[in-house]
Amino acid sequence: MQFQLLLSATFAAGLTGGSVGGLTAGHSESCAPDRAGRDETTVRRLSDSLHLIHRYGANMVVFTGPDGVLKVDGGFLDAAPEIELALAELTDEPVRYLINTHWHKDHTGANAYWGLAGATVIAHENVRMRMLGSGDKEGEKMLFHDPPMDPEGLPTVTFRERLELTFNGEPVLIEHYAFGHTDGDSVVYFPGQNVVVMGDLYRQDNFPYIELRSGARPAGMLRAIEAVLRRVPADVTVVPGHGAVGTRADLREFYDMLWDANEQIKRAVTAGQDLIALYNNKMLGEYEDRWADGGQRNRVRGFLQIMWYCYAPKSARGLGEDRAPAVKPEF
Repeated sequence: MQFQLLLSATFAAGLTGGSVGGLTAGHSESCAPDRAGRDETTVRRLSDSLHLIHRYGANMVVFTGPDGVLKVDGGFLDAAPEIELALAELTDEPVRYLINTHWHKDHTGANAYWGLAGATVIAHENVRMRMLGSGDKEGEKMLFHDPPMDPEGLPTVTFRERLELTFNGEPVLIEHYAFGHTDGDSVVYFPGQNVVVMGDLYRQDNFPYIELRSGARPAGMLRAIEAVLRRVPADVTVVPGHGAVGTRADLREFYDMLWDANEQIKRAVTAGQDLIALYNNKMLGEYEDRWADGGQRNRVRGFLQIMWYCYAPKSARGLGEDRAPAVKPEF
């Protein structure tokens, strides 16, 4: 098995170990999947070697073959035993590598479980930083694992821009896209299988969550999705962090919605509308049924809060203008 690190990747084997003006800008329980009523583990075949495992609203992908299992995202800790049973139906090989697409606990909660079983954890360097735990000021703790991640669950392979490995005889490419969902998002490409795993840079069933306090912005998410769209073929299989598996066309629909929402809110805030006006005027009402988890207004409200704070003047307790492209790219 060949293991190759590219560009500014670093190998660290053996390492152990708020609120903005009323807006909760860290990853709160309200942003995580609702585990009530979602207790069935499901497995879907993506290809001969790739399978999607879904539990508690979160998607995980496993790549099986002669080298063992490479797993993308760990899921919640309490789901790990059943996920292990589901894996046993696919292969007798152990999990060799666990890739975290970002630091949130619905994707990393079971890291130590898989680490104790022998898996090497791989993630962007900012993911490791947030797992170590920190933040004493009000609102900062929600930007870090609390309590800190157990040493067995910490990434021991970290990278800054991209990392490539050969596993089960095929290339696996992990690319960092800065400041879209968090400050440590990675997209995992399986070119030999024609599959791309997006993490929470893409949600198939909901408006995106943008973690403002860690530096994420709508412009960062748009840039990330644009980069993926330019890279993948028309017939690629796209795996979101949450929701049903989709296509490049589905990802483009998400991009177009986010672009339009960003432009609508930017214009409204520039014209002087406050957050309450955006909500009362049913801003983004045309997207409720498709992108608000079946028209849930609380989903719209949360997204409007995030977007408004990106464009409201700092005097209004906003963050100032986001640097989204002035003209929508053609691609």
